[in-house]
Amino acid sequence: MTVKITRDLITPHIKGIKKQLKIMPKEAHKVFVGATPKRRGNARRRTKLNNNVIRADYNYAYLLEKGRSKQAPKGMTEPTFNFLKKFLDKVFRR
Repeated sequence: MTVKITRDLITPHIKGIKKQLKIMPKEAHKVFVGATPKRRGNARRRTKLNNNVIRADYNYAYLLEKGRSKQAPKGMTEPTFNFLKKFLDKVFRR
């Protein structure tokens, strides 16, 4: 028995998923920074994306994450996590 593939439907789909997953960290970083409270802008300026890892490089990041600011009572991680869940649902349900 021989199998002949006449049309490949999987490869384009996988390429699309890979493309979306590649941009996901940058999009998550935008959401994280957008959820970061802005008083003087230090926290937003010092939140960086390095090797697909969001790094909040300031000594009061923990306090902001715990909802210490009225501007971000849920911190920054929860909104970012919610974004990622929606993003991944969209990518994998196409």
